[in-house]
Amino acid sequence: MTRADGAECGAPHVPAAAHHDGERGDTLASMSMVSAAFRPALRLSVGLVAGAALAGVALAPVAAHAEQVSAAEQAPPAPAAAPGRPRKVIVEPPPPIPDPAARELAEEANLVSDGPRSGWAFGVGAFGMQHVATLDDSARGGGLALRVGNAATPTTTIWLEVLGGAFTGGNSCAPENMSLRCRSRIESSNSLTVTAQTYLGSTMWLRAGGGFASYTQVVTADSLDREESRLARGGLGAVMGLGVDVVRWRRNRLALESLVSAHRFSTGWIIDFGFGFGLTRY
Repeated sequence: MTRADGAECGAPHVPAAAHHDGERGDTLASMSMVSAAFRPALRLSVGLVAGAALAGVALAPVAAHAEQVSAAEQAPPAPAAAPGRPRKVIVEPPPPIPDPAARELAEEANLVSDGPRSGWAFGVGAFGMQHVATLDDSARGGGLALRVGNAATPTTTIWLEVLGGAFTGGNSCAPENMSLRCRSRIESSNSLTVTAQTYLGSTMWLRAGGGFASYTQVVTADSLDREESRLARGGLGAVMGLGVDVVRWRRNRLALESLVSAHRFSTGWIIDFGFGFGLTRY
């Protein structure tokens, strides 16, 4: 039997709301199945896109380098050197060697220096001396030198030097006319010279010059009849010295030096050898 609303008689009656809910559930189930089917493909697509982006970032430097190499290969070659002409090879010169004189001048630029100074200089020397001459016998004694000078260059000084030496001869006694007569001899050798002193190194120097010389001899005889004689000579003189600065403090120098002083007179010659110390202030 059929009811008026078209439903069969005896079939269970399903409400309309329940029927619509069933259809919605079927739709959702269908969409869930479709989503589950396309989900692996979606994940694969996202992975491919991300990989392509990373690959592009990593390959960017390689592509830039390839472009540079390609541009270098396409550049025209450099012109070849003309045949028969050797290529110029530029060789860097070796570093310059400092000049010792320039270095010494630079060291002298400070206020307290260990080297020779400029300006006025004063010096004094004391020596033990040996006297050898043709005018008389050899004798021993001592000498003193006084110097005033001025620097001509940073290493050379011009001096005005006064050198004096005193010597004593041996006493001799001889009986004459039943009396005892003894003789004593005193000699002096002096010179006034202009000398130039130059440094051969940092401490060693050489000095030489010439000028005037004098020689005096006094002989005294002690007896009943006292006798005394005097001999004086004048001539030319030359002096040469060699020294080493052993102490250097500010502008003062203490040197160990030796000298030779030669005098020439009309009646003979004299040579004095000296060795001692000299003090100089520059």
